[in-house]
Amino acid sequence: MSRLTKLSDQKWSPQHAAHLLRRASFGGSPEEVDLCYKLGMETSVEMILLGRQPGIPQRVNVGRLHPKLEKTLPQLGKKYSSSLDDDLKEYDKRLFSLQNSWLDRMIGVGAPLEKMTLFWHGMLTSSYAKVQTSSFIVRQNQLFRSMAYGDYRELVKKIVVDPAMIVYLDIDQNRRTKPNENFARELLELFTLGEGNYSPDEIKKLAREIVGYSLRKPKEKVEFKDEDMLGMENNVGFSDKVKRLSKTVDSIFKKRACGHLLCRRLWKFFVSVDENPLAILSLTEILRDSKWQMKPVLREMFMSELFYADKIVGQQIKSPVQYLIQSHKEMHAQQLDKKCAYYTMEKLGQNLFNPPNVAGWPAGETWINGDSISARYKLSLMLSDVMQRNGDKVVKLFYSKMKQDRVAGLIKMMDHFLPVTIPAEKAKLLLDLAKGAESEADVHKMVQYMMCMPEYQMC
Repeated sequence: MSRLTKLSDQKWSPQHAAHLLRRASFGGSPEEVDLCYKLGMETSVEMILLGRQPGIPQRVNVGRLHPKLEKTLPQLGKKYSSSLDDDLKEYDKRLFSLQNSWLDRMIGVGAPLEKMTLFWHGMLTSSYAKVQTSSFIVRQNQLFRSMAYGDYRELVKKIVVDPAMIVYLDIDQNRRTKPNENFARELLELFTLGEGNYSPDEIKKLAREIVGYSLRKPKEKVEFKDEDMLGMENNVGFSDKVKRLSKTVDSIFKKRACGHLLCRRLWKFFVSVDENPLAILSLTEILRDSKWQMKPVLREMFMSELFYADKIVGQQIKSPVQYLIQSHKEMHAQQLDKKCAYYTMEKLGQNLFNPPNVAGWPAGETWINGDSISARYKLSLMLSDVMQRNGDKVVKLFYSKMKQDRVAGLIKMMDHFLPVTIPAEKAKLLLDLAKGAESEADVHKMVQYMMCMPEYQMC
């Protein structure tokens, strides 16, 4: 199988740099995009595969999340229904505490690492609604972070004995005399082989092998210590079971179909919901040849001409998390706005640590409907307030450029906020606004207008 054609150095452009940051990370400020372009594609991709934003010198935090309990939830202007009891409110506080801790990481220098952690969370997922133990959820999140660009097979071996997964898919309820096939089915269908690449007998056999796991759940608390996360596997023979199950996973990875599902998921997450069978097959071969290492696959994808093709750039609908974090970064906001974060989790359809089912979140057009698009427009207004509270740094930058050259300044601003070419009538309206812009407040309104465009929903 031939490799994907690499984008040449001569074709590398600031627009390509912006696209790389939007997809492999959560976007970037004007300075970050400029640094990425100046470093070049290869250096930028290598930095991304180290989990860091290209060109930013700070050290990436690779440790686990340390969430602090949110005493109150952000006020959104509407009170909760009176039918909600205190227990549910307390649950919401705990969940948002976990979410807020992770979202805050996504804004920083380690954004690419967190983007990859988000990918694994959507593929090998568990739900806090079912697990109900913060330490288990944080432990799983850290597993994804620590192995984000590592060995896929080893990650699967660890996820099958992960406490959150054991609770989420009832592995601890599995008995040899009465096998529960839930996890065995998901392991083959959603984690490794894909639908149609296994038999019912294989599920039954696998279910009989995944038995004997029991957990001692610690007392639920958000602000816990590292020692609270230890000693959860309380049965004596746990290590023997892990060793046996490791051999079982090895047998799954010997199947020819293994790897194709992962590469399809990677393509859908980073490139397009429209599959390219030949490209996915090529990536699958690279994955198998590298003995299940992630970096060679991602390197091939992020450096390919296909990744930067016109039909790919600006054609992915932003997930709610992408929308939230990318907007913060584009507006040069250094800290997460909790009100915007809570609104995103509650209203836009991607509640971190609480996917709708074991398949994770859908993508593409499913992110946009009548309710969510109006919620996104409201969020854009909330974010514009964040921009003002941060001193309108981006507005000041583009206003200074417009004072030098109205058209050139507008084009730079459009390139920064809009990944696609907009219709002529919208471009003319923006040009008229740019010609009449006499203050930073006028430019702020232009940014606000761009963020309400349908084109801003794309990345």
